[in-house]
Amino acid sequence: YEVIDQRDLEVRYLYRPATADVRGVNVTTVANLKVGYVMGIGDSVPQGLQQLGAQVTLLGERELASADLSQFDTIMTGTRAYAVREDLKTYNSRLLDYVKNGGNMVVLYNTQEFVPNTFAPYPGDVPRNAEEVSEEDSPVTILAPQQQSFNWPNKITVADFDGWVEQRGSKFFSKWDAQYTPMISTFDKGQAPQSGGWLTTKVGKGTWTYFAYALHRQLPYGVAGAYRITANLLANPTAPTIMVSISNLTLMNGAALVIDARNYTAPSAGEPASNITPHESGAASANASVLYTKRLAPRPCGMP
Repeated sequence: YEVIDQRDLEVRYLYRPATADVRGVNVTTVANLKVGYVMGIGDSVPQGLQQLGAQVTLLGERELASADLSQFDTIMTGTRAYAVREDLKTYNSRLLDYVKNGGNMVVLYNTQEFVPNTFAPYPGDVPRNAEEVSEEDSPVTILAPQQQSFNWPNKITVADFDGWVEQRGSKFFSKWDAQYTPMISTFDKGQAPQSGGWLTTKVGKGTWTYFAYALHRQLPYGVAGAYRITANLLANPTAPTIMVSISNLTLMNGAALVIDARNYTAPSAGEPASNITPHESGAASANASVLYTKRLAPRPCGMP
């Protein structure tokens, strides 16, 4: 029940059925990821990350100033963190160094206190009147389908943006350097398409992402697509499976070709891979290209 207790009014108790909603989410995650989270104004995103199996550490001033950040697979800054965490601004350069050395940083929705020219790896602008998309069912177009965040460990489609609640996102970049890749576009009725809400870029050996879509609203409500997208954002630096594109495939002796990236050694990303051996008897020849090479194995995640 909820207590309604206002001055000059009699106390009233608002009762409702004692029920709870439980949702099953079909999501694949990477096991044992370590995530450092910089809390902003307060949200429930860390609990959502824990639901995905991540080991979450809240980062205070001491950790931002002197901790070994390389222990984290991903560092995520929470809702409006740059508006309320002066220590985050002070030690932001350490986070960028973490990315350059191979880390994965995800910056969630922020207001104008987040100044890309100062705190992001490349220039951009998040003005006071930055765009937002309020209609939670606004149409979504995927702009960079080849990016890892749409393909591993979960295949992300526009269907993953169904069932969102309250809003799509807020405080999008209004302009950005060509080093950034805009990932999706969406818009409210009568609004021009907005592409500045999810930007990603390579920085040195690592990846930096601005994600202004409302995870802080979706995760507490168990929105399936938001969990799947989050799992991919966390997995950015780690995947083990070697993704290959194959053309001119010829199978001989009726053999069935089963490619399992864990069972052969492939060259560096972007170099040709050849002599892929089928598991069954027989021979095969193929022209193949490695799209990307990662480290850890994904696992199905059954979560309530």
